[in-house]
Amino acid sequence: MGFRLVRSAGSVQDPVAVNMQASGTIYANSVVIRDGATGMVATAASTGMTTTNIVGIALDYVQGASDVETRVIPFVPGQVWEADTVNAVTTANVGIRHTLSDSLRVRNITNLYETASTGIFYAFAITGSTSGSGRILGTFLQTTPFRAGMTDNLG
Repeated sequence: MGFRLVRSAGSVQDPVAVNMQASGTIYANSVVIRDGATGMVATAASTGMTTTNIVGIALDYVQGASDVETRVIPFVPGQVWEADTVNAVTTANVGIRHTLSDSLRVRNITNLYETASTGIFYAFAITGSTSGSGRILGTFLQTTPFRAGMTDNLG
């Protein structure tokens, strides 16, 4: 299922989605990064994603050519997201930072507290099953504000 917005900041009922040029295969409800050189969004595919290159959640499946667009809900402070996890969820997963396993799931390892740059998802509650893969509530941590259509060297 990927990521689901549970609550947006303020009194906005529907989150704002921005149309962005996409590159490669992007799955619905997946984390995307923005390539500073091309301005396009692409799949955030590994544990190497950092708080400086994630931009939001893609709402549409797109594939192949770079002349397609996907709607993206940008990460902003105050949002609460529900996330699928790779491993069974325990209370030890709450209150710590997690990396991504892939663009659709959080890599929840209880004995590993991720660094300030790679720990992009902070979990604060369990919402799903504690056996098999589970679901957690949390927020995305981001150090670079979302800037659609702007070059990375602008301020």
